[in-house]
Amino acid sequence: MIVIDGSNKPLGRLASEVATLLRRGYPVTVINVENVIISGTLRGVLPKFKRRYELRTLGNPIKQTPRWPRTVEGIFRKAVAGMINRKDRSKLLKRLKVFRGNVKVEGKKIGITVRVPSRYVYLKDIAKELGDKI
Repeated sequence: MIVIDGSNKPLGRLASEVATLLRRGYPVTVINVENVIISGTLRGVLPKFKRRYELRTLGNPIKQTPRWPRTVEGIFRKAVAGMINRKDRSKLLKRLKVFRGNVKVEGKKIGITVRVPSRYVYLKDIAKELGDKI
């Protein structure tokens, strides 16, 4: 099992690395997901997320309205799922475990080096604004 610390890593870059590892057949665990960052400011990023929750359909909203996650773990899993082929998605996501905080997990810890943007917002701040009880 591969363990990745998500602290101060951009969401998209980390999600693409995790998706690549999943496609190669490794089980992946990501810890400290609440400290994953998204480039931009809270005022610039939050309207994009809030706009998704306002989508409604004319049909039955329970059956047909798209559902978007509000928790930190759900937002990260959705980002990883978007980078995996639909045919393989359910099989590969079973190998992904996502945790808040610094959880003790057995496995090989690897470090992913990515460029950090100058302005960013933490995923926990976005999830808190969307209604996650952190």
